[in-house]
Amino acid sequence: MYIKLFIAFIFLLNSSALAALPSAAPPLPEVKKKAIKVKNVDSLYKVISKLKSNSTILLNKGIYKLTKPIQIPDGLKNITIRGNTGKFEDVILKGAGMNNKAVWHGIMINGSTDILIADLTIGWLGIHPITINPKAQNVHIYHCRLVDAGEQFVKANSATNGNGSNNGKVEYCLIEYTEEGPPNGYTNGVDVHGGDNWEIRHNVFRNIKTPAKAKYKHVPAVLMWNGAKNTICESNTFINCDRAIAFGLTKRKDYPDHEGGLIQNNFIYVDKSKVKHPDTGIFVASANTNVIVMINNHLFSAGTDGLA
Repeated sequence: MYIKLFIAFIFLLNSSALAALPSAAPPLPEVKKKAIKVKNVDSLYKVISKLKSNSTILLNKGIYKLTKPIQIPDGLKNITIRGNTGKFEDVILKGAGMNNKAVWHGIMINGSTDILIADLTIGWLGIHPITINPKAQNVHIYHCRLVDAGEQFVKANSATNGNGSNNGKVEYCLIEYTEEGPPNGYTNGVDVHGGDNWEIRHNVFRNIKTPAKAKYKHVPAVLMWNGAKNTICESNTFINCDRAIAFGLTKRKDYPDHEGGLIQNNFIYVDKSKVKHPDTGIFVASANTNVIVMINNHLFSAGTDGLA
């Protein structure tokens, strides 16, 4: 019995769901235009305050201890913020701790478009490593490690009319808690309200799980809801998360909680001895008559002995 389960596990590890992990991210094109290079947090804040459209910021290797959010000015287009080495472990944007709101946010995008955030570690924040507000469009998060967030790791908000940030991408990222989520359990890996046409692929979500006495339980690592549409969630790996994927979360009277989209080639593994509130791997709610296609998703669950 154990041998068969072990063989099945190895087979899944070699399946298409794990064909491309963050370590295998294709390198971004070399920056050909003039880039702004920064080497410490003070110069980073100075550059951000004077930023103009069509700018690329390259961060040299090091730890950037944040004292406030890196807030991209409104009304800009075509902004890149990326690590200079191509290795997210080399460039670290670090807050004061996930349970310390001295630094609430990492990078905030309120009203700018065509934003690329790449090759960075962002974490130990009181709330969100990356915050995207509804006027921000076309935000691409590529090959980043997001770690130990006080709430959601990537939070895309919607306006009062339900419209949110559209055409977002999260690719080749490692999104994780080193142990478990905040005491109240209020967290997700990627949490999108009202956004259209998001693509979430080739990421690893690890330990998106809640403490035993948390108020919020069964939190999805990927949560697309409150009017989100046409999400593609494919080729991601979920390890020891309360719940992996949720397209919609509740029944609404005004519009579907989620509409359309595709869920395919995801690998989901849960060791129930390490997750206090395990729930369903893939959850679809309030989708009306629109079809959510689920293809070739692999779910593997271990019991309290780690094998059965």
